[in-house]
Amino acid sequence: MKEDDPYTEPLVSVIIPIFNTQQYLDEALLSIRSQTLKELQIICVDDASTDGSLAVLRQHAGEDSRIFVIVNEENIGLGAARNVALQRAEGRYVYFFDSDDMLDPEALEKLTYLAERDELDSVFFNARPLIDESMDSGLIQQYQRQYQRRQAYTSGISGPELVVEMTKFGEWKPSACLYMTRRELLEQAELRFTEGVLHEDNGFTMRLMLSASRVGYDSSDFFVRRVRADSITTARVSEWHVRSLVVAVAELAFADARQRIAADYLADLPIAVATQAELIFHDAIRKYLCLDHSEREQLSEWAPSRPEYVFVRSRLFDRAEIQKSEEALQASKEHARMLEAENAELLRSRALRFARRLRSILGLRLN
Repeated sequence: MKEDDPYTEPLVSVIIPIFNTQQYLDEALLSIRSQTLKELQIICVDDASTDGSLAVLRQHAGEDSRIFVIVNEENIGLGAARNVALQRAEGRYVYFFDSDDMLDPEALEKLTYLAERDELDSVFFNARPLIDESMDSGLIQQYQRQYQRRQAYTSGISGPELVVEMTKFGEWKPSACLYMTRRELLEQAELRFTEGVLHEDNGFTMRLMLSASRVGYDSSDFFVRRVRADSITTARVSEWHVRSLVVAVAELAFADARQRIAADYLADLPIAVATQAELIFHDAIRKYLCLDHSEREQLSEWAPSRPEYVFVRSRLFDRAEIQKSEEALQASKEHARMLEAENAELLRSRALRFARRLRSILGLRLN
């Protein structure tokens, strides 16, 4: 049924980039349209989909006047599509949503209430996975608790304080789908997603938090993350993945100096930010070592636009070589220990056969 009373001043602008998610899009859009908070602006960006996603979008837009559809003639990627939608956002708050996931019906109403009550810049919350059972069992186990936090965090503390606290407990989860943000903060801090890369949430969320004076946390699993084999996060590792991680490491490594609020400076903040950068860096090394020769060559030939990207890439190459050498040395030691054990067993076997033969010759009885 078409909405008869569109809201000219929405409380929340929901931004949804779409690329070839026709199979899940209807369910995703219904979960947003069914929110108990009705004062919504739903901005959908079809990023040059080649399936029937655009037809699904137009059908929903015809039924709900809160939906605004932007159609990209060329695919520009998730970060750039979000940036395009941000230019059209009018809500007091902004929420980034993915087109193959779902949101509990009361989520935005409860988050808005909390944000208004405590005068928050951002409100974080949790997710629960919806896992395709056909996926590899190892991946299923990996994603079971990836989007959930077990600790309680105080509302009304600064963004830098929350970064420190979540890092302390190993629960810093930068997915842009796991928080709602005051639009004024995004504009004041001139925050936009890095374009042309994967893992764009890492730098964006850290810059956001280091700019936020007051943030909150709701432990509810409002978000339903669909984990499927053909998504960005589960796709085969490529040079693009590694290059994007290099960018993310550089963004975090320099985020503290660029975005830190002087009044909220914490002695532990540089350590927390560096810890997150290091975790991403180790992931980049692991993925780099999975690349074939041609993809490593592509990464070597990449001409980064910023000097910090060049620096991080250089460190990546150095650390990867060291790790390869260490792994080779460890493998060599393991092989040597295995040969030594085999030789010892062989010697014991030969000695036993010799003893038996000698005793037989001497007419002695073996025990």
